[in-house]
Amino acid sequence: MEREVELVIDDIAFGGKGVGRAEGKAVFVPFTIAGERVTARIVREKRSFAEAEVVRLEEASPERVAPPCSYFGR
Repeated sequence: MEREVELVIDDIAFGGKGVGRAEGKAVFVPFTIAGERVTARIVREKRSFAEAEVVRLEEASPERVAPPCSYFGR
């Protein structure tokens, strides 16, 4: 059951995934950083947390930088 949610990333988890909250659950989103607002697709959901993929970066953090390698994230 994939669905999209809008999240504000407010923390970074061990391993580097950004953390937002939706419906009281922590949602872990790779390639995001604190201070960003994203639309994400839930790809795996458990009782107390979910994992998602970025669909759209709605508002970037001022800390975001372009990766030096064009293959980053692929």
